[in-house]
Amino acid sequence: MGVDVYLEDQIHGRTYAGAEVGVQLSRVLAKARAGSLLASVDVYGDTMFNLIQLQQLELELDAVSAANIDLRPDVESLKLIIEKIARSRGYLWLSGD
Repeated sequence: MGVDVYLEDQIHGRTYAGAEVGVQLSRVLAKARAGSLLASVDVYGDTMFNLIQLQQLELELDAVSAANIDLRPDVESLKLIIEKIARSRGYLWLSGD
């Protein structure tokens, strides 16, 4: 079980980010603060974040990174994906199973 990560463009075409990104996200989600956007990710369904939500998500990732030094490489990888999405003005699509 895991969450697949996709970069979605403005017309909702999706690009798979890769299996390793899903593993990284799973490790980060395990440390998500209750009530946060990260904690709202549905690991059994789909979750989509828009550009405004991605700004908040970056702040939450920074907090996870500051509190969990071992997760810094995972957080940096996820932030690179968010940057790509922001440049294309798209969405982050997460598909749980």
